[in-house]
Amino acid sequence: MKISRWLAQVVVISLVGHVAALADPQNTRSDAPGPVQSAGTAQSAAQAKANLLAEAQKAIQQELVDLKLTPSEKKLFDTEVSTDPLPFVTNYSSHPTGIQFEIDRDKLKEFLKFSAQLFTGQSGLGSSTPQPARVCLLTHSKPGCESCENSLAVVRPYLTQRLEQRGFNARQGLSIPQGSELTGERAFEYYSSRAAEGGCDGLAFAEVTPEKNSSDESEEESGKIKISLYLSLKSRMQRKVVARSSMVIQSSDLGKTQALQSSMSKSLADAYAQASRQSAVSGLKKNEQERYVKLQNVKDFFTYAKFKDVALNTIPGLKLEERFVSPGQFRFAISSEASLRELSEQLRAQSWEPQQLTVVQVSPEELVVELR
Repeated sequence: MKISRWLAQVVVISLVGHVAALADPQNTRSDAPGPVQSAGTAQSAAQAKANLLAEAQKAIQQELVDLKLTPSEKKLFDTEVSTDPLPFVTNYSSHPTGIQFEIDRDKLKEFLKFSAQLFTGQSGLGSSTPQPARVCLLTHSKPGCESCENSLAVVRPYLTQRLEQRGFNARQGLSIPQGSELTGERAFEYYSSRAAEGGCDGLAFAEVTPEKNSSDESEEESGKIKISLYLSLKSRMQRKVVARSSMVIQSSDLGKTQALQSSMSKSLADAYAQASRQSAVSGLKKNEQERYVKLQNVKDFFTYAKFKDVALNTIPGLKLEERFVSPGQFRFAISSEASLRELSEQLRAQSWEPQQLTVVQVSPEELVVELR
């Protein structure tokens, strides 16, 4: 990892509760100094944030010398990074006479590379002019959580704007029905598999839920909320790319649009960098030809989930990566030492009760199966 270290001689007076959480990309809290104990504490924390932001803005500008950005990346740097560099600050520490931090250059480079040009879907196949990936926007909040719904009203348009800035065709195409029990990761897997039904090539899913007190055995709600962000896209090589990130919003920041957008910015920086990094990986060994398993006539999400769970947990060395998804069908690229005919026998030998696995077709390149 390429890290640039910066030491700023900035005097911080009466610093109470240092702002390390602002700098840690794994910590997505929106008010790093912690609970406000007094007006003096709040003033010290605000000064610490201002000092870190000012010094990070200077440091991030100096990174331009070595980054060698394209014109489009430079435009993104000017609009999304130069004024908001904190998502790329790491290893922050404060001292009586100054602050020290590092710039995660690798994360910054991957963040700037992220654009619709790295991804496509069925809309771009067979076309001489690549089409921008169409991303279905799906948002959800816990029923009865007023602060969750109010925050979602800020998250939804902000996420749309940020995706469109990167060239995506962001659109509403799916919705979670009222009373659905699918939430979190399960909801993400299910609706990303149905993106094509909404006329989309990928999915951006944001969910807002109350945050629990981690130290409270009764799981009493803390007054904070958690925003979870999921992205599912297809690279130009038709490899599935998945990115996840989340952040906790302090109760003192609820209802504050700028604070919510700042937290979303940190989470998007993580997700964009993850997706950009994955888009460049082929997943194949040198000279290896890709082979596929197609699961057809899938009537519900649970059939899809059962197939993946049984196959991956019972067949040694098997890896599955989604390539094409259409209503009722899933096509996986596989990595396995076995031939497809041997794999078909291994799948037949597993327990699929109350369903039964049927091998429809086997060729050197593709195995077609059904769960009936």
